Amino acid sequence: MTANQQIPSPQKSNQKPADRLVVKGRVQRGDPQNLTAYLRAKTTLSTARVRHALESGAVWLGPQGRSGKRLRDGSKRLKIGDRVELYYDKSILDRVPPQATLLRDFGRYSVWYKPPELLTQGSRFGDHCALLRQAALFFKPKRPVYMVHRLDREADGLILLAHHVDAAGQLSQLFQKREILKQYRVVVLGQRKSKGA
Repeated sequence: MTANQQIPSPQKSNQKPADRLVVKGRVQRGDPQNLTAYLRAKTTLSTARVRHALESGAVWLGPQGRSGKRLRDGSKRLKIGDRVELYYDKSILDRVPPQATLLRDFGRYSVWYKPPELLTQGSRFGDHCALLRQAALFFKPKRPVYMVHRLDREADGLILLAHHVDAAGQLSQLFQKREILKQYRVVVLGQRKSKGA
């Protein structure tokens, strides 16, 4: 843990846990070696809330000196020097995302319908409300999922996802060269105030 970051002390059982909490720390001697136990010791969150944050992609782990990766396994054994980051926001983690629909699977890439209010990709605070996560969970056996382009959360439409690094690169180039036609339709509710608006 750096000098300017403080991990909150666990609150007494009669105190309510924080609704939004960012914890960044390095595992030190004497800290629990189990990830769930470590997060319980460093926060006011219940074990159930810690597990929910893990499952939702709000916990990041990185070895000393490296950028972190999303981690979902609470039984992970920690090493001294590991960097643990928790991005907890109850309002985000409690969201129930709409479901995307696979329209066509071409093997190296797939076409999905993304409904409004579903993110294309997650954030540090989780990825359970993201199309990329839904697609990763959809395929059995598992296969990689790479974002080629995105739509805003409020928008709905078709999304291409790649399942091979080469396919991701080729599809991205087609978008960059504008060889894939994108069409947008905007629906406006209400009346225009003036002719020039």
